[in-house]
Amino acid sequence: MRNIYLFLRFYNILKALNLTSFEVNEVIIATDPDREGEKIAFDLILNNKPYNLNIKRAEFHEITKYAFVEAMNNLRYYDKNLVAAQFVRRITDRWIGFNLSLYLQDYLHNVHLSAGRVQTPVLNWICERTQKLKEKTNVVMVKLSDLTVEWEFEEEKKAEEFFENIPDELEIKLIKSKKESLFEKPFNTSTLLKEASSKLHFSPQYTMKLAQDLFENGFITYHRTDSFRISNMGKSIAKEYIKENFGENFVKLRCFESAGAHEAIRATTTMDMEEIKSFLVFKNINLSYNHLKLYDLIFRKFIASQMKEAILKKDTFNILDKEIEIITGILEDGFNLVYPVKIYELKEGKYNIQKSIVKKSKFSPYTYAEIIDEMKNKGIGRPSTYAVTIEKLLKRKYITEKKGFLFAAKLGFKVLDLIKKHPLYKFVNENYTKDLENIMDLVENGKKDYKDELIKLYNELFVS
Repeated sequence: MRNIYLFLRFYNILKALNLTSFEVNEVIIATDPDREGEKIAFDLILNNKPYNLNIKRAEFHEITKYAFVEAMNNLRYYDKNLVAAQFVRRITDRWIGFNLSLYLQDYLHNVHLSAGRVQTPVLNWICERTQKLKEKTNVVMVKLSDLTVEWEFEEEKKAEEFFENIPDELEIKLIKSKKESLFEKPFNTSTLLKEASSKLHFSPQYTMKLAQDLFENGFITYHRTDSFRISNMGKSIAKEYIKENFGENFVKLRCFESAGAHEAIRATTTMDMEEIKSFLVFKNINLSYNHLKLYDLIFRKFIASQMKEAILKKDTFNILDKEIEIITGILEDGFNLVYPVKIYELKEGKYNIQKSIVKKSKFSPYTYAEIIDEMKNKGIGRPSTYAVTIEKLLKRKYITEKKGFLFAAKLGFKVLDLIKKHPLYKFVNENYTKDLENIMDLVENGKKDYKDELIKLYNELFVS
């Protein structure tokens, strides 16, 4: 019944678009600026062509007056390469994912099960890590001032001997000090998801939902991006805010990457969190406190990226024959005025310590941030799929989440075991998935023909 309702709803929307297209001289389509958005634009162009041949594509990465005017002055036709890359992704997912999904559903008599190029490698990582949690090690922990130092021992006896020989008053020695210049980069999708997880304790899917709302209300640029680039408009916004709040000496504008369509995730105005609060009341815009917390994180990171470097003092200490390097001071302020750096209050001398000995897993369970880091570093998935992949695994009950940590569930182990026995498994393992992502990039850049790549894959899947 729900499917019939959705079909009728979309049919009526498309019908309304057709009738409206017929009544105007020009149709402008402004879907999201990514592969999926380009494919949707392509579909809408095909749907509306019988009613209006004058159809253009508008692309903007922020919902502001400036971006709107810029897009209207640079209308284009749809990008065939982007559409072709999305064809490869969608068709590949159906050939591989649908076949594996049907296999799982039939074998386990559960129509809600699924498998795919991206979610299967991620499930594999979480299953492997969950199994490794059974491996234990002995850890001696020493807390002095605001620093905790750990030593791991395979043998319990050695850990106990080390523990017994630690004096209650411990002397630590300074080995060396150095200056280090540090600057910040703005957020892209993966770094935003990681930092929102570690600092705000938001799940990736929740972060993306909040970011979508902020984007739609015009407060941030498009939130699905691999880029760290800051545009000239972004730099001018940051410059204005920094000059007004800290002085011109703190301005150091950076682009980070060469010109391209996508930008980093940044604020679209000079309004900080307090100003945004007043603005929301004045404009009667309904956003939650969590929206504001995420906006604040994005805003401060963006502003920090356009400020001068902070000069840090880094000290290396000898603590029970272990060398520890930590930041112990700020020698010269810079970006840290808006995006604080962790400073440890540790100096050479004697400390009364707290010590303990515990059995711990050799490995810790994955956090949301770590999984996203793995996906980014190993080339599995794209900004649009980072949060969706984890959400699917949770929804299918392949994994569970406890206090921000991810664990494989019994069903996840069973599904992974079945997939590994299937002939199609080689098409959803980590290496093949990464290779296919690279192929899609080449198609997007016009360096490979999507039909040739699909024919190759078809032959591998169904002929050889």
